[in-house]
Amino acid sequence: MSNDIQSAVVLINEHFEMSNTNISLNDSIIDSMSLLKQKMTELVAFLMERNIEKLLSAIYRIDVDERKFKEALDSGEDIHQIASNIADLIINRELEKVKYRNLYGKK
Repeated sequence: MSNDIQSAVVLINEHFEMSNTNISLNDSIIDSMSLLKQKMTELVAFLMERNIEKLLSAIYRIDVDERKFKEALDSGEDIHQIASNIADLIINRELEKVKYRNLYGKK
Protein backbone atom coordinates (compact mmCIF):
# COMPACT_ATOMS: atom_id res chain seq x y z
CA MET A 1 0.00 0.00 0.00
CA SER A 2 2.88 2.36 0.73
CA ASN A 3 4.00 2.17 -2.91
CA ASP A 4 0.47 3.03 -4.04
CA ILE A 5 0.45 6.02 -1.68
CA GLN A 6 3.83 7.16 -3.02
CA SER A 7 2.55 6.87 -6.59
CA ALA A 8 -0.60 8.81 -5.70
CA VAL A 9 1.51 11.56 -4.11
CA VAL A 10 3.52 11.89 -7.32
CA LEU A 11 0.28 12.28 -9.30
CA ILE A 12 -1.10 14.80 -6.83
CA ASN A 13 2.08 16.87 -7.01
CA GLU A 14 1.80 16.90 -10.80
CA HIS A 15 -1.86 17.94 -10.79
CA PHE A 16 -1.41 20.69 -8.23
CA GLU A 17 1.86 22.02 -9.69
CA MET A 18 3.25 22.09 -6.16
CA SER A 19 6.39 24.06 -6.97
CA ASN A 20 4.36 27.29 -6.94
CA THR A 21 2.73 26.66 -3.56
CA ASN A 22 4.11 27.06 -0.05
CA ILE A 23 2.42 23.81 0.99
CA SER A 24 3.95 20.78 -0.64
CA LEU A 25 3.79 17.03 -0.50
CA ASN A 26 7.22 15.48 -0.34
CA ASP A 27 6.80 12.04 -1.88
CA SER A 28 9.74 10.68 0.11
CA ILE A 29 8.06 11.19 3.50
CA ILE A 30 4.38 10.57 2.86
CA ASP A 31 3.90 6.87 3.36
CA SER A 32 0.67 6.65 5.29
CA MET A 33 -2.92 7.46 4.44
CA SER A 34 -3.39 9.55 7.58
CA LEU A 35 -0.42 11.78 6.79
CA LEU A 36 -1.50 12.12 3.16
CA LYS A 37 -5.04 13.00 4.26
CA GLN A 38 -3.73 15.62 6.70
CA LYS A 39 -1.47 17.25 4.09
CA MET A 40 -4.16 17.17 1.39
CA THR A 41 -6.71 18.71 3.74
CA GLU A 42 -4.26 21.53 4.51
CA LEU A 43 -3.57 22.07 0.81
CA VAL A 44 -7.25 22.08 -0.17
CA ALA A 45 -8.15 24.49 2.65
CA PHE A 46 -5.28 26.78 1.62
CA LEU A 47 -6.41 26.77 -2.01
CA MET A 48 -10.06 27.27 -1.06
CA GLU A 49 -9.08 30.46 0.76
CA ARG A 50 -6.36 31.79 -1.54
CA ASN A 51 -6.60 30.29 -5.03
CA ILE A 52 -9.90 28.58 -5.78
CA GLU A 53 -9.17 28.64 -9.52
CA LYS A 54 -6.09 26.46 -9.01
CA LEU A 55 -8.11 24.03 -6.89
CA LEU A 56 -10.88 23.82 -9.48
CA SER A 57 -8.36 23.32 -12.27
CA ALA A 58 -6.69 20.47 -10.35
CA ILE A 59 -10.06 18.87 -9.58
CA TYR A 60 -10.82 18.91 -13.31
CA ARG A 61 -7.43 17.44 -14.27
CA ILE A 62 -7.70 14.75 -11.61
CA ASP A 63 -11.15 13.93 -12.95
CA VAL A 64 -12.99 13.99 -9.63
CA ASP A 65 -16.67 13.23 -10.13
CA GLU A 66 -18.45 16.60 -10.39
CA ARG A 67 -21.49 15.46 -8.43
CA LYS A 68 -19.34 14.17 -5.57
CA PHE A 69 -17.32 17.39 -5.59
CA LYS A 70 -20.48 19.51 -5.33
CA GLU A 71 -21.72 17.29 -2.49
CA ALA A 72 -18.40 17.80 -0.67
CA LEU A 73 -18.70 21.57 -1.09
CA ASP A 74 -22.18 21.43 0.45
CA SER A 75 -21.13 19.04 3.23
CA GLY A 76 -20.87 21.61 5.99
CA GLU A 77 -20.12 25.14 7.03
CA ASP A 78 -16.68 24.42 8.47
CA ILE A 79 -13.95 24.94 5.84
CA HIS A 80 -11.79 22.24 7.42
CA GLN A 81 -14.56 19.65 7.08
CA ILE A 82 -15.23 20.64 3.48
CA ALA A 83 -11.49 20.53 2.71
CA SER A 84 -11.25 17.12 4.37
CA ASN A 85 -14.11 15.77 2.25
CA ILE A 86 -12.55 17.15 -0.95
CA ALA A 87 -9.15 15.71 0.08
CA ASP A 88 -10.81 12.29 0.39
CA LEU A 89 -12.19 12.59 -3.14
CA ILE A 90 -8.79 13.57 -4.54
CA ILE A 91 -6.91 10.82 -2.72
CA ASN A 92 -9.43 8.15 -3.66
CA ARG A 93 -9.40 9.17 -7.32
CA GLU A 94 -5.60 9.20 -7.50
CA LEU A 95 -5.35 5.82 -5.75
CA GLU A 96 -7.90 4.47 -8.20
CA LYS A 97 -5.69 5.65 -11.09
CA VAL A 98 -2.63 4.02 -9.48
CA LYS A 99 -4.53 0.77 -9.04
CA TYR A 100 -5.59 0.69 -12.69
CA ARG A 101 -2.12 1.63 -13.92
CA ASN A 102 -0.63 -1.21 -11.87
CA LEU A 103 -3.31 -3.60 -13.06
CA TYR A 104 -2.94 -2.79 -16.74
CA GLY A 105 0.76 -1.97 -16.76
CA LYS A 106 0.48 1.69 -17.78
CA LYS A 107 3.22 3.93 -16.44
